[in-house]
Amino acid sequence: MTKRTPDSASTMGHGEIPPLPPARWEQLGQRYGNAPSLSLGTSKDIQVGDSVVIVKDDADVDWSNCPEISASSRRLLFSPPWTLTVHRLQGDFFYPTNFPESFAPLAALGQVHLMGKPHRLLPPASATTSRSSTAAPASPAESSAERPEVTGGYDEDWALDPAEVDKLKCPICMLVARNAMAHDCGSVLFCEMCWVKCLAEDSKCPVCRKDGSSIAPAHFERRAILNLMVKCPNNCGESFNLCDKEKHLKDCSARFTLCPLCQEQVPTNELEAHYASNPGKHIMQIMTLLDEVTQLREEVKQLKEQQRFMRAARSLRAQHVQGEVPQEILVQLSGESSSSNQLRGIYGNHGEHNDKVMYRKVDSTASIYFDGQWKIGLHGVDDWVYCHPDDSLPHPPLGEWTSVEGSTDPVPTICSVPQVLQVANASGSMNGRYARAEDFNGKPKFRQVGASGTLQFDDGWKIRREEFSEDSTSYYHPDHAALPPMGDWRTLIGGDFPSVSPVHVPISTASRFLWIQGAGGSGELTNGCYVHIGSSNDKPKYWQMDGAGIIYFAGRWKINHRDSEMGWYYQHPDSSASQPPLDGWSTEGYSGDAEPPPSLHSQHRYSVEGFQLAHPPFLVVKDAGHAPVNGRFAQVGLHEGKPKYQQVDGNSILFFESGLWRLNDEDTTGQRNYDAVEGDFPMPPSQWEHHIIFGTPPSLSWGTSRDVQEGDTVIFAQDDEDADWSNCPEESASGRRLHFSPSMRVTVHRLHGSWFYPTNHREKVAPLAAVGRVLLLGKAHRMMHGTGETPNLSSASPSSIREIPQEVLVQLAVPSPAPDAHRLHGTYRHHGEHNGKVMYQKVDGDATIYFDERWKIGVRGVDDWVYCHPDDSLPHPPLGEWTSVEGSTDPVPTICSVPQVLQVANATGSMNGRYARAEDFNGKPKFRQVGGSGTLHFDDGWKIKAAETSDGLYSHPDVLAVLPPSGEWTLSGSEVPIVLSPVHVPISTAPRFLWVQGAGGSGEATNGWTTEGYMGSAAPPSLHAQQRLSRENLPTTAAAAGVQRVSPQATTAAVSLETPEVTGGYDEDWADPAEVDKLKCPICMLVARNAMAHDCGSVLFCEMCWVKCLAEDSKCPVCRKDGSSIVPAHFERRAILNLMVKCPNNCGESFNLCDKEKHLKDCRALSTTCPLCNVQVPTNELEAHYASNPGKHILQIVALLDEVTQLREEVKQLKEQQGGTSAVILVFATSTSQ
Repeated sequence: MTKRTPDSASTMGHGEIPPLPPARWEQLGQRYGNAPSLSLGTSKDIQVGDSVVIVKDDADVDWSNCPEISASSRRLLFSPPWTLTVHRLQGDFFYPTNFPESFAPLAALGQVHLMGKPHRLLPPASATTSRSSTAAPASPAESSAERPEVTGGYDEDWALDPAEVDKLKCPICMLVARNAMAHDCGSVLFCEMCWVKCLAEDSKCPVCRKDGSSIAPAHFERRAILNLMVKCPNNCGESFNLCDKEKHLKDCSARFTLCPLCQEQVPTNELEAHYASNPGKHIMQIMTLLDEVTQLREEVKQLKEQQRFMRAARSLRAQHVQGEVPQEILVQLSGESSSSNQLRGIYGNHGEHNDKVMYRKVDSTASIYFDGQWKIGLHGVDDWVYCHPDDSLPHPPLGEWTSVEGSTDPVPTICSVPQVLQVANASGSMNGRYARAEDFNGKPKFRQVGASGTLQFDDGWKIRREEFSEDSTSYYHPDHAALPPMGDWRTLIGGDFPSVSPVHVPISTASRFLWIQGAGGSGELTNGCYVHIGSSNDKPKYWQMDGAGIIYFAGRWKINHRDSEMGWYYQHPDSSASQPPLDGWSTEGYSGDAEPPPSLHSQHRYSVEGFQLAHPPFLVVKDAGHAPVNGRFAQVGLHEGKPKYQQVDGNSILFFESGLWRLNDEDTTGQRNYDAVEGDFPMPPSQWEHHIIFGTPPSLSWGTSRDVQEGDTVIFAQDDEDADWSNCPEESASGRRLHFSPSMRVTVHRLHGSWFYPTNHREKVAPLAAVGRVLLLGKAHRMMHGTGETPNLSSASPSSIREIPQEVLVQLAVPSPAPDAHRLHGTYRHHGEHNGKVMYQKVDGDATIYFDERWKIGVRGVDDWVYCHPDDSLPHPPLGEWTSVEGSTDPVPTICSVPQVLQVANATGSMNGRYARAEDFNGKPKFRQVGGSGTLHFDDGWKIKAAETSDGLYSHPDVLAVLPPSGEWTLSGSEVPIVLSPVHVPISTAPRFLWVQGAGGSGEATNGWTTEGYMGSAAPPSLHAQQRLSRENLPTTAAAAGVQRVSPQATTAAVSLETPEVTGGYDEDWADPAEVDKLKCPICMLVARNAMAHDCGSVLFCEMCWVKCLAEDSKCPVCRKDGSSIVPAHFERRAILNLMVKCPNNCGESFNLCDKEKHLKDCRALSTTCPLCNVQVPTNELEAHYASNPGKHILQIVALLDEVTQLREEVKQLKEQQGGTSAVILVFATSTSQ
């Protein structure tokens, strides 16, 4: 056996077994006894006290033969790589020192530390195989089995005298001897392999017939043969030594190579000529190659972004082990500075930076990150303002920080925002846990888990039994702190004061909130919002925010209406999911009627937008002069985006229509008996108007337990032990009290004051105060506790839902043969009224949508309409498909509403929020984030970007949509979707946008109008209104100041906005100059743009020329009469747009002026950039450009091919790494319980 050397060890592949001692040994006499047997070490050779390394996850090992004395709960939860010390062995399992009560299988081990060095463990089968394989060392022939066998001599085209070569030939193969061997007879030379084959048949020399064992290598002749001159087999004309043949063939000019574009075999020295011979074919291949490079680059970016999120998840797991890492932190400043408003507020966890957790402000780009020391930056990770010297913590240090050296700015204080608060010592049902929900009045709001209480800031910190209530049982705190104070709470009446304390919740990748929607039958009680607080069986557990329901894992994911894991309404078959699946739930295992099963929707930040509360409160209408409308009303659905209520014991309805809340005594929305006071309130208001016929207006209040009637089915919200029995009816002894628990249903048989007797237990009594919900019209409705107060509308922001859209989009299905069709396609904006109804005008043309007996679309104003719609009942143009002029074959248009504000939810960090309609980009609407630097626009597909110049982080698969698609957007390769939904904004006479210009000093950050009350230096600004976002027509002072959108990551974000102002007429190369003279403007001497005609009728004016002229003189510059009597010259405008012009690119074509933009887009003489050398070339000369210098392009193509190869390999490696890091997240979900 050959001795193992360092070189041989270094060349071994991964997983190979190095040369080892053999299995068979010999006995040397009787002194030492039997010979030993050797085998490779396995997990069965582990001993007590060994330090071992786990290489498998606990979910991937076989537990079938675990010790009988140990229950499943004593199994050790582990993940690789974890180092443990063996405390005790039991069969195929061991007990570690740190966890002596838990056990783990030996099969999960991969390494053992022996003599201070890790050694690999092999499975028993592998060890046996490896040991037996080392018994017989491999022969040289076996070690080179994969190489082609060389059996003969050198067969070359020799460049010397053949007679000189003959004396070096082997007599067996008749070729020049390869690895020449010489016999004692010295007559001839033999090839080494020829001699071996000959001896296998005969042991004598084939020439002299003597013993063949006396043969030796002919070293001198071998060197002579390798120095023989040979000719190139490719016929390139060169000669070289035989030993240099391989080197020459590698660089031979005549060798064939594969064209990297068309895959043809081409001589290497003719490759340039091959490129020049057919440039057209190669252009297509180059474009395909460039597309692949673009796609691969994008894929690499997306995979790296995804890998960043994976690393963040892994970091969260490590941080959880190290200590308390807050999910949110609050930055407070003791004073004011130029940047205080941008830094002060709440920061959410935003992944990691430099291997430590990073936080991003929820409504801006301010960040807290680690870069040598902990820093707070205004714009991402660049311009930091504050720092902290403690670099030992895995999260930003809490407490007071320091500012930039020499700065007088106030120093910030950082504190952790609790995710769950525990309220104790309060009255009745107000005790319990309160989960972090949305923000309210700029501070965190907390909602009670399992009940309807809230803890929020509303002119002071308050704890309320109901969200809209304000009764004597509410608690308040005098300290207007940024976070809920822990102690010293007070109440309006006497009694115990509550205490508030934080509850630690570990960071998890699971969603913070889950909404259950659509559950039916008896499972309807499970609908609503659930918050993640704890865990069950090593997986997240969720509690219902407005009820007693839970979502838990017990073998499968299950949903129950109460806090018990002994039953369920719905379950999901996917037991491997780390958090509750969103779809695919069923009623399997539940015998009752709970169809249909629900769907789940995830949120990382609480928001009710887009969801219906599981148990809405009901309303009580009374005191109306028209008696039929009095009574209890239950919510039955939505109408115009707001709740619709129906009378429980009648046909009356309460609904929102045409901007007002209305009450009608019949189930018809077209009429009403009463109108509420004017206001776009989210819920019915308390004040209603007097009706001249129906008399006294009604009064409205929330339904309470006092509004329960006999025959109602009620649901308890308390346990009988927690209820107040102090005023129990005298005739009922304590033994007659009803025993009940939360979610228990009973039917009211008889009422007795604030008590009732249920139908099934008529001798038992129960308090109405313990009831939480009542079934009305088949649906559970929450009861408000207190005195039946009217709805408090100050706690809710009014919704803005109106019928009339601000913008509409006109689309044509196919290109129309009519010349005017393309002028109709595009966006139309609200443009006043016509015939008493709203009118729209195209933003970049004269086309209008107006009402004239019916709705019409006209190419030029309100004269020549092309399309119409028969529905004349609507106050705005009907949405959907229209019809064309009778007998026309033009395609019919489709009209849809353009949203003005979009809501982005479930995205990463600061990308959530509202996006307002701004300018157009690539012919489609563009949206900019309100309060942030994000954009939503179309750029080779719909994308959402964190900043204008950054790469698209989220995308939508529907690339054909003309508007941003609603619904699920995705981060590429990720399964976590975001949701995009429109926010309705009412039409208003107020301008859509305001530009603030000229603010100076420290006022630049606050944009204040006056300096009244401000002691610093800040020049007041001026404001400029816009209906459409644009930088055009801003004052010169603004331009001089370098006005731009404040975006730290996009200093060139305004490129698409800076359109040059068009002030003169059309300056074109006209096909018929004589026809043009009569249409020229006398001011700019060019053909009139947007032609205007004066009463004198002598000439035409450009619209902008006329406006500028009137600014200096109010008279017509030609006839000197009053200039106010000027009107658009519609006929002449059409004539000008139909004038023939020549192509400015000199392609030789002529076309109508109105078609110029379309022609220039596809003009064959248009210059384009060569994708290889970046030279500007006319489009129709691109093939000739390729043929002109193929050598230069070959180098670019080779570089491009190398990049494709590298990108493919990088994508492959990233995907492999992604598979490994994905497991880390699953491990984290199961290991947090340890």
